[in-house]
Amino acid sequence: MFIIRSNQEARLKEGARSAFVSRVEKHVVAAHPKETGALDPANLRQFVERNWEVARTFGLISERALCQYLDAVCKLGEDFPTKFEWATSVLKSAEYEDKKLAQLRRQVEASSTPTAA
Repeated sequence: MFIIRSNQEARLKEGARSAFVSRVEKHVVAAHPKETGALDPANLRQFVERNWEVARTFGLISERALCQYLDAVCKLGEDFPTKFEWATSVLKSAEYEDKKLAQLRRQVEASSTPTAA
């Protein structure tokens, strides 16, 4: 019989969490080098983890959802959920995560598209 003790379980969970955050960090750095280039590894980790906590309050729990949420943060700023009227309603909608993300993507693209003068 294979027994996992509580301290071993905690290490397994931390390892999985760390791997998750590392994958998200790689995405953010690759997709947004300009916005993340000045962050050292510790600050990058704090940035991802801080925004992961916020994303979770909106029901965004998958890796893909966190990456897309961070894409929005990098384009619009960490305060975008309160800065833009549409953001809170989109993020708090009771829809499935995929629909919420599609709507978020459309709104971010519309908000970050420069207008012609």
